[in-house]
Amino acid sequence: MSINWYPEINYKLCLNCQKCYHKCPHNVYDFIDNKVIVARGNNCIQGCHGCGNLCPTGAITYVNDQTGWTPPVLNKKIEKENKKMVIKALGGCCKKSTQNYENVCLAVKELGLDVEVEHVSDMNEIMKLGVMATPGLIIDNKVVSVGRMLTVSQAKELIERFGKNSCCCGNC
Repeated sequence: MSINWYPEINYKLCLNCQKCYHKCPHNVYDFIDNKVIVARGNNCIQGCHGCGNLCPTGAITYVNDQTGWTPPVLNKKIEKENKKMVIKALGGCCKKSTQNYENVCLAVKELGLDVEVEHVSDMNEIMKLGVMATPGLIIDNKVVSVGRMLTVSQAKELIERFGKNSCCCGNC
């Protein structure tokens, strides 16, 4: 009994980069009218995910694929979404550092996040993190505030700007 196995292209996700067209050794794809199409699906080898592994957007899936395969780009996205945000409030030797920690905890609560705020009070540990003045705040290994006590609203703004799923520049 043969299984009908062939790739499908989700054109809403496809960038038309032609990686699948150029790299498939089985001549499955054609490039017609500035668009990659599945022209010879029967040529596809059952279990081969070569073109799907190359696709930068996860636009290629396979009909009757029961292998559990998911496009690598989607695996990376899921991995990022499942990564828990890490927040460290730095300082502990003064009222401002303690208030900073409390304000950060309130900000996390008001944002409805399931995140534990670590209170780092050992100065040797704080210096190892690259911070020389407290209070301070680190979000996902990024130093985002040094030498000032944050209000709850300031802490919320920094968490939203630099927290999980934010871009590298913090401006998106």
